[in-house]
Amino acid sequence: MYSKLFCGTLETSTQDSQQKDDEGFGLKLYKIELLKYHELAPILMRFLSSSECMRANGYHFLKDKNRFIICRTFLKLLLAEYLGLHVDKITLDQDSNKKAILTVSSINFF
Repeated sequence: MYSKLFCGTLETSTQDSQQKDDEGFGLKLYKIELLKYHELAPILMRFLSSSECMRANGYHFLKDKNRFIICRTFLKLLLAEYLGLHVDKITLDQDSNKKAILTVSSINFF
């Protein structure tokens, strides 16, 4: 059974607590209507690190740049809320295989 929460244009669906994945965590899905946030992309950039801003500025098309900014910012905000931390403490890096690594202070989550 799924429950849905609508927060502006952010739709959240979560599985009922009885249905868990193999590691005992409930599944959370987020849907973002990107076009509704394109005007906010310059403001959302302040949540990104300097390397993330450089990556965003490396996109050729504005829609791709905005997509990266919006998705990365929402990801960092959601992780910060879930972990109970300020968004400035959330750092997303890449390993040698270009896989995302979440770094919080000196703790790495893979």
